[in-house]
Amino acid sequence: MAEKISSPRSGHGSENFGGEKSTQTTALSWPSDIILYNRKSPYHGAYLAVVESVCKLVASGASFEDVYLTFQEYFERPNGEKSWGKPLSALLGALKAQTELGIAAIGGKGFHERNL
Repeated sequence: MAEKISSPRSGHGSENFGGEKSTQTTALSWPSDIILYNRKSPYHGAYLAVVESVCKLVASGASFEDVYLTFQEYFERPNGEKSWGKPLSALLGALKAQTELGIAAIGGKGFHERNL
């Protein structure tokens, strides 16, 4: 998915805050089959999800140098020591992909509202 950056002042994406034409866009990508990827392990699933998402962005015309990542993970509620392994494994897989691609994840849901 790709869309022109919208302006709160103009109500549409054709102008930026200074009234000039906008040349910026945003693109969104996600993995095609995360359930299939996670059959082997959450580590491999997260790794492949990051790589596929970046590949889809570049294939659609995004510049590799302008790609940034943000993640939304869903796991069942941890109910013991072993259940923490899935989210930790997925985070390590995603980190491995980011390190190899040289791309970092930024921000996140509610990040600015928390004292971290």
